[in-house]
Amino acid sequence: MHGRPDEKEAPEQIIASLILYRDEGVPPGSFLEAVLANDLWQSVSKADEDNLLTLHHIVAWLHWNMPGDIWKSHERIESHLKECSRKRHYSFASRKRQAQREIAS
Repeated sequence: MHGRPDEKEAPEQIIASLILYRDEGVPPGSFLEAVLANDLWQSVSKADEDNLLTLHHIVAWLHWNMPGDIWKSHERIESHLKECSRKRHYSFASRKRQAQREIAS
């Protein structure tokens, strides 16, 4: 690890996964869940070599781009995933009712 943490240096694949988690509630893998939970021991334990070398950049990206209420603890992660799941279920049910009305008319 050389230099200061730079969010622009975080790996693209990791950022894509974090954006899917943030915007769609797609569950992250075990490494990213540990990072999101602010669990340094598990983050380091689960990181592959590339992620270990860029962990400080990943955390910088989180600091600047992730709302604080959906990371920093396992409870916040679980709450965010449940809320996104509830929204998807409601959205699906709403679209299904709309399609049924269109078919009936």
